[in-house]
Amino acid sequence: MEELITEVWHEIAAKPVVFAVEIAQFAILVFIIKAVAFGIGKRKGMVTNMLAERRERILAELAEADAGQEALQNAAERVSEIQHRADAIARSILREARANAREQKRAILAEGESRAAEIVVEAHEALAKEQADMLEGIRDQLVDVVTASTHQVLEQGLSPAEQRAVVQRAIIAGIEDLDSLALSS
Repeated sequence: MEELITEVWHEIAAKPVVFAVEIAQFAILVFIIKAVAFGIGKRKGMVTNMLAERRERILAELAEADAGQEALQNAAERVSEIQHRADAIARSILREARANAREQKRAILAEGESRAAEIVVEAHEALAKEQADMLEGIRDQLVDVVTASTHQVLEQGLSPAEQRAVVQRAIIAGIEDLDSLALSS
């Protein structure tokens, strides 16, 4: 290294004007590079402009990212709010459906009970009519039996014991007819 310094020193001492010109050229070159890269006064250079543009781009992207983050947070809040409203509406609909189902059940049961009561009334009426018809049939049969037995007694001129026996046979025959009539119903 010492040799290099000695060599440079001999070169400078041998041609001092060339060395001064080279130093001046170097200073001008540094000035031009500084002026182009960093600018002079209020005028900005390429590097400064690039850095400023890059800073502005980064700031814009950060602002956009912040806006996106805020929009995402707002969207999450809206989703949560919508979900809560939907849950409330679903609970309301479920309550209404249950209330409607209870009302329909009550109405159906009331209608069924009403219809059952009507059927019971109709059955009692039909039974009463059947009993009335049966009593009328029995009355008609007894009248026929009494008429037939009276007719036999009068036609044959029987003694009181024979008349009693004829009436008893007619009554027994009438009862057997009634039994067969009751069994066929």
